[in-house]
Amino acid sequence: MQKQRLILITWMIVVFLCISQVYPEEGKLIDINKMDVARALLEKYSFLAQPYSLYYFHNMDKLGLHLDWVHKGESVFPLQTTQKKFTADYSFRGERRTLDEYFKRTYVLGFLVLHDDEILLEKYFHDATPTSRFISNSMIKSIVSILIGIAIEDGKIKSTNDLVVQYLPYLEDSGFKNVSIKNLLQMDTGIQWNENYLDPDSDFNSYMMAQLRGTPSFKELAASRKSMRPPGTCFEYQSINTEVLGLLLEAVTNMPLNKYCEEKLWSKIGSDSDAFIYRGKKQPQIPAAVGFNATLRDYARFGLMVMRGGLLGNQRIVSESWIRKSTTLDGASDKPQPPGPDDAFSENLGYAYQWWLLDGADGVFMAMGIYGQTIYLNPSRHIVIVQASAWPKPDPDEYWDETLKVMNTICDNVKSSACFAEETWKQNSALYQKILNMPFNQELLNGELDTDIFKRYIIQDYIFLQNYRKVYGILLAKAPDEPAMQFILQLINGIDEEINSIHSTYIARFNISREDLLNAFPYPNTEFYSSFLIKTATIEPFEVGLIATLPCHWVYYQLGTDMKHLNKAEGNKYQEWIDGYGEEFWESSDAKKVVDFVDKYMCETTVENRNKMKQAFATAMKLEYMFWDGIYNEQRWIN
Repeated sequence: MQKQRLILITWMIVVFLCISQVYPEEGKLIDINKMDVARALLEKYSFLAQPYSLYYFHNMDKLGLHLDWVHKGESVFPLQTTQKKFTADYSFRGERRTLDEYFKRTYVLGFLVLHDDEILLEKYFHDATPTSRFISNSMIKSIVSILIGIAIEDGKIKSTNDLVVQYLPYLEDSGFKNVSIKNLLQMDTGIQWNENYLDPDSDFNSYMMAQLRGTPSFKELAASRKSMRPPGTCFEYQSINTEVLGLLLEAVTNMPLNKYCEEKLWSKIGSDSDAFIYRGKKQPQIPAAVGFNATLRDYARFGLMVMRGGLLGNQRIVSESWIRKSTTLDGASDKPQPPGPDDAFSENLGYAYQWWLLDGADGVFMAMGIYGQTIYLNPSRHIVIVQASAWPKPDPDEYWDETLKVMNTICDNVKSSACFAEETWKQNSALYQKILNMPFNQELLNGELDTDIFKRYIIQDYIFLQNYRKVYGILLAKAPDEPAMQFILQLINGIDEEINSIHSTYIARFNISREDLLNAFPYPNTEFYSSFLIKTATIEPFEVGLIATLPCHWVYYQLGTDMKHLNKAEGNKYQEWIDGYGEEFWESSDAKKVVDFVDKYMCETTVENRNKMKQAFATAMKLEYMFWDGIYNEQRWIN
């Protein structure tokens, strides 16, 4: 018994010691003033090395450094959270792996997946929380790029072709003498600089020491650089280039970097927390190449703004043209890597204005920092992924390879669900072209449609809308939650408005009496279409019934939009009808609202239901065609 107690006590002591090493108490392990940063990466007693990085990478304010705060604005840009479970298993090096395995094996501290404004996945580890501020490492370089674009638009900088010494004359005798701002942005300055993170004597580690110890100043460090090759000769990733961009920003704006970032960027993206940049108390300049700290959600808001072309909500923060130059091949360096051994991972990436570019049709680009910090942006799929990690090594290829595999897989999974409706529409696009080109719509576009045919259309559409309203009444009763109920009610109100506006106008104009409407009998195709929608809404799951109603919204929106952009007939008596359906922007249309709502429920539905949804959509599209054709050809019931 005594032996068992001894074993238990010993085990508890060991556990306690392990925990205390992984989660250090404030000020207990790292004394920034005593450590040798250059040796720390190899000797593992720096905040950059495990186990300490697991704590300090989301607690940099606990190191006793000087913090330059970047304050948030008055309003917060809202991000919605999903209640659905999201997962994305993936294959890597012949193994099937889960996200949970990835998070554990690669020492992820925080991970967030944002689709449009909705958070699909948000995870925190090693005592990090949604309010934790995570170290950016080199992700700040992409922030600095945006600030350069803003400074150009503000007239503080004339052009990216300007030489750096026009603004920083103290660099006249350095290797930066003939370097342009564009050279800095594209990392092809030709400056003599060793970025090797694992070499304790590298220039990068000297820069880290300068940042934390305060000597030399960044001005002195930049002025000491020599030229190794002419600017524009080859691409070579060097943190000193971004540091010079930071010095330039402070010179032209006459503001500290953190304050310019606060005024022009951070206060405008709707951030919900203040950020900060850390530096040694004796360092006079604020770092621009490393040192930013913010919450994952605010990094995601920044990424969302960039992905949307410099616009967030109604706020224009930076021009779309600058975003395009910064994040696409328009601004990418076309220079080769320097001779000699290089990082195999980076050789497979492109580089624009302080942003990494990933090959592929989706136009993916990233802000990246050592130890796994990532803002991954997929514009074509509207996805932002933010990762904070504490890898055991700064820049291991195998970790980066797996990280991209995970993020690409997530995008594929989101596409299969969140873009389901759009993919289904594309699969039926040929049928829509038939609807657009059928005689009824072409004659309506040209103003040549016979009045009697249009009168028949108004009556049949009136009958259809009454049944369409019943369909949504059935879906209202089956709605799975309160948001769905509210959404269906909005659609019902929209149908009522359509009847009372467009249809009422034409009912009066064509002398259609109340008796004509009440006594009218539906054509066969009108009856088939209505019956199909009612039956589907009644017996099938909610999402199947909902997507069956989508072709009606989508076809009318698309017809109105396409007709508005085609040649208009002078004095077209049907122009009001065309304008009535084509005046909306896609983002505010009922069709887009139904698309988003359909996609919202796709993550939880079964494969069987997805197949039913595809079939229901395709059938409804065919019935849309038959509806128009039946009216044009006056297909009545046989007596």
